[in-house]
Amino acid sequence: MERMNMSARAYDRILKVACTIADLEGCHDVLTHHIMEAIAYRNLDRPNYLGTRKRHKKCLLSKISSLNKHLLSVE
Repeated sequence: MERMNMSARAYDRILKVACTIADLEGCHDVLTHHIMEAIAYRNLDRPNYLGTRKRHKKCLLSKISSLNKHLLSVE
């Protein structure tokens, strides 16, 4: 969480939203694209999101990578 610059609450919410997205698609597992979508929804609420897309894209890819590593280590 520290590496991703996220609070525990934000991390938990992203995983919950990703689980919901997976559920709506009928998937039993949370996949990378579910996490990407959950983070994208979170980023939409951030100020100046549309003005800083390149920075957010780089940050988003970093967060997805870290969340994937964490999910794989939990299994």
